[in-house]
Amino acid sequence: MSDHPDSTATQNVISASRATDRRTQDEKPSTILLNSSDDVLIALRAIAVGETVSDGVVAIHPIPAGHKIARRRIEAGTAVRRYSSVIGVASATIAQGEHVHVHNLGMSDYSQDSNTFGQDVRPTPLASVQRTFNGYVRADGRVATRNYIGVLTSVNCSATAARMIADHFKGRLSRLSEYRRRRGADAQERMRT
Repeated sequence: MSDHPDSTATQNVISASRATDRRTQDEKPSTILLNSSDDVLIALRAIAVGETVSDGVVAIHPIPAGHKIARRRIEAGTAVRRYSSVIGVASATIAQGEHVHVHNLGMSDYSQDSNTFGQDVRPTPLASVQRTFNGYVRADGRVATRNYIGVLTSVNCSATAARMIADHFKGRLSRLSEYRRRRGADAQERMRT
């Protein structure tokens, strides 16, 4: 096993994919554990009340796809972790198997020990090969692309939702190819219609 900081998360993903919690070998796992220190699992699909998911957790509420389910009991006032990062504080005691969302997760003046802040930071490796992209240079020297729709997130917690949004539109935006070579206001006007 690697000492790389992400190796635990990778092993958790592998473990989740090998789990057989009430499913056949052909079915995908119902949840994913991003880091072994997390208090929550992420639902990869809708989970019904009474369904057993990873770690033997039984859902006590319906859990929508992309939402969080408590891995263990979380006392009110306790910091809640996802991907080993604090995502909020339990505003009420959260039972194992409960849906974790805005009704029981809030923000507070969470204070992290200054000796642990950023302890997992590591340098971003630089690309060994220079990359290019299919774009164009604007008159003012800036570069841009056309006909790309980006679904971006500002926090890790919304990455699953962004992936679901992007997946929803796969194969549904074929009309964009009609405008590939158009430029300027004409293309913008045609895209609105």
